[in-house]
Amino acid sequence: FSIRRDDQLAGYARVVLEENLLISSSDRVSSLLKSMWGSALEMLYRLSLAAGFGALLIAVLFSSLFSRLLSSPLRSMSLAARKYAGGDLDYVIPLASRDEFGDLARSLNSMASQIRKTGRLLNKAQEMSGVGGWEYDVRQGRFSWSPKVGRILRVDDSALPETLDARIGRVHPEDH
Repeated sequence: FSIRRDDQLAGYARVVLEENLLISSSDRVSSLLKSMWGSALEMLYRLSLAAGFGALLIAVLFSSLFSRLLSSPLRSMSLAARKYAGGDLDYVIPLASRDEFGDLARSLNSMASQIRKTGRLLNKAQEMSGVGGWEYDVRQGRFSWSPKVGRILRVDDSALPETLDARIGRVHPEDH
């Protein structure tokens, strides 16, 4: 290599390298490359783990959102079914979607409306004909009476029997 002094060539120097120095240098370079490769693999492993956990988190969030979107209309219709079963036919399912859930909600709302209409017509027919009606709930063992029955029997509605035993007690013994 050249030797310079104040930008002027001062001479040349010959450097003799021994073979074992060259081997030692290549070993150092090889060791450095292995270390760099190990670090790169470790970084890739950590990045893969982070990406996997991130993908899993996103999947859980989307499935939770999808579950809520799917179960919300079902909860509304379940509530409506309980209200209808309890006699509250004025309940309207608040669902305006244009999918199968919306179709089902509109059908249930229409059904409740038709049942209300049929009930009004039955009450009107009973009123016009001068008859009354009653219903016996087998599970609860209770009667329910239309207001006209009390007028026909000339008793207050509260005096109408609620249970089967009380009803049988009001039947004349000759009619048993």
